[in-house]
Amino acid sequence: VREPNIYLMDEPLSSLDAKLRESLRVELKNIQTNLNATILYVTHDQAEATTLADKIGVLKEGKIVQIGEPEEIYENPNSIYVSQRLGSPKINILPGSIFDLLDNTPTVGIRPENIKIGTGKYSGKVISVENLGSETVLALNYNDHEILASIQGNYKSTINEKINFDIINQKVLKFDNEGNRIYER
Repeated sequence: VREPNIYLMDEPLSSLDAKLRESLRVELKNIQTNLNATILYVTHDQAEATTLADKIGVLKEGKIVQIGEPEEIYENPNSIYVSQRLGSPKINILPGSIFDLLDNTPTVGIRPENIKIGTGKYSGKVISVENLGSETVLALNYNDHEILASIQGNYKSTINEKINFDIINQKVLKFDNEGNRIYER
C-alpha cells in the first residue's frame, strides 16, 4: 500500500445528508490525526473547513487572498470578502456612518455575537426571531439596515418589538472603500 505525501480531497462529503456529513467530519479528522497525514481539502462548507483544517486558504477568483488558522480567518479577516466566508449567522456588513464611531470608516463588519441585546444606545425593531435551541438569532431593522444578533439560549421577542442594543466596539471590523481591512494603529 502506498503512503502518499499528501491526500487530495475535493468536496468528498458534499453529496451526503447533514447527519452523515457531521459524523464523517469527525471521522476524517481522526483519520488525519492518526495517519499524521497532510490533506488538501476543498470545500464550500464553512463547518467542514473550520472543523477539519489546521490552516485555511480562502480563494477568490482562483487566487488565494488569505491563509491562516480558522480562528485567525474568523477574527482577523483581511477583507469584506474573507469576513463573509466564515460565520453563521453571517457577519453584518454595514455603512460605518450609521453608528457613532469616532472615525469616518466607510464600512464596518460586526459579527452577530458582538451585538448585545437588551441595553445600549441603539434601538432597532425586530424583523424576525429564529429560535435554534442553543441560540436565538434576531434580525433587527436599524436605520433601514438589517442587523443580525445572536443570543445564547432561548430569547423571547415579537415582531416589530423595539429593542435596545449595543455593539462591542473592540470587535468591530473596519473596511475601506475597496473592501480591504483597516487595521488599528
